[in-house]
Amino acid sequence: MAEGWSPDAADIALAAICLGVAGALSEVWLQLHVGPPGAAGTSNVAVNNTRVELTGLLERLASGQIDNSVEVDQSASAPATETYTHWSLWSASSGGTFALSGLIAGDASVSTGDPVKFAAHTLVVSVPLAS
Repeated sequence: MAEGWSPDAADIALAAICLGVAGALSEVWLQLHVGPPGAAGTSNVAVNNTRVELTGLLERLASGQIDNSVEVDQSASAPATETYTHWSLWSASSGGTFALSGLIAGDASVSTGDPVKFAAHTLVVSVPLAS
């Protein structure tokens, strides 16, 4: 048996993040990383460090998982050649409170000047569920 969240508790917590309900993030901002963000969410921040607002763009997939329901377009060109491997969610466009982090599914390599976009369902986070 694995330890973790109950499916109901996971759904409530992740829905609060997705919907910005009271007591959770009222705004959700995406920060890109080129490695694990660490416990504070501040490690391995990408050169492309402009946060993008995701409020209303996240959805629950299944018990214990959320992802981006639509394409996320950073509306900017990549300032450097790098490969994004992780992302973090924050309560503000700068500073703010670190909420959680996740992996980027698929190839997220960019070259200087490339548009920075993430197809729907590529920014995924899941919490461990009890079984």
